[in-house]
Amino acid sequence: MKSAIILLIFIMISLLSFAQEIHFDWIEAEPDTIYADNNITYSEITVRVINEDEIPVEDVHVHFQCDLGNCIYNAYTNEEGLAETTFWDAGDVGTAHIIATIEGDEIEVEVEILPLDQVEDDQAILSNFSISPNPLNIGNKRIEIKFSLTQKQNVNMKIYNIKGQFIDTILNTRFDKGNHTANYNFYQRNKRISSGIYFITIKISNEFYSRKITIF
Repeated sequence: MKSAIILLIFIMISLLSFAQEIHFDWIEAEPDTIYADNNITYSEITVRVINEDEIPVEDVHVHFQCDLGNCIYNAYTNEEGLAETTFWDAGDVGTAHIIATIEGDEIEVEVEILPLDQVEDDQAILSNFSISPNPLNIGNKRIEIKFSLTQKQNVNMKIYNIKGQFIDTILNTRFDKGNHTANYNFYQRNKRISSGIYFITIKISNEFYSRKITIF
């Protein structure tokens, strides 16, 4: 009995010696300026998490929040200790503060949202993006997503829940210039869908778009 207690104490001390604290190494926004252009421009926010020995830590849950605009709220670090989120405007102009939080530490970066009249005259790649039906009765299961491209591009379309958690990739395909339609069946592709608010996002080149859909 005594030897078992000694062994248990030894194991506990060993575990405590390996339980190092983790903290943020840095945070960056690329780019650090976007426009109030209804989600055409966006910024990728990246953080790095390390331990006391400055070694990257994997599978750490990072929570993001912002006081202006929108961002995907949750991410996990990869083997390099990096976690990423996407930040985009919500029609507001000003300085957005994006805060990343892990247990015991937080870090902040700023992104400037400029008025739309300061956007350069480059033509947007996506000229239309609509979802129907919206709102969607959960019994219908299927939606139709229409979008128009001003040039040939690869389209990466995903769906997230209201918490910013990734649900599914709808498509990741190269399309020609013109009008296109994508059909998505929630029940056929994914069994985790329930009533609530979701976001369908499109990434094309350096442009980002988002549309909200309500399922009831």
